[in-house]
Amino acid sequence: MRSCTAVTSRPPSALGGLDVTAVHDLNDGYLGLLPTDGLLMTLGSSGRVVVRPSGTEAKLKAYIEITPPAVGTLDEQRGVASSIVASVRHGLERLIDL
Repeated sequence: MRSCTAVTSRPPSALGGLDVTAVHDLNDGYLGLLPTDGLLMTLGSSGRVVVRPSGTEAKLKAYIEITPPAVGTLDEQRGVASSIVASVRHGLERLIDL
């Protein structure tokens, strides 16, 4: 992945069709939390993504949190959320230099 500095200085404007509204380098600490190796990207009011290196393996971990619109049945909301997560994941894969 590009370094946190590169992503925070030139953040993506969107991931999976959602606007990236904030990028935080967690090495600087965040909301009173101690510094840690990672990056937090806020996706408007729809969710956030945390990307960090594994502490035990040579790989990156991405945590994608999505809040789907509260419309339709729970199964429909799950389907929408699943689709958004897949789109955000695809956007993350494009950020990663393999």
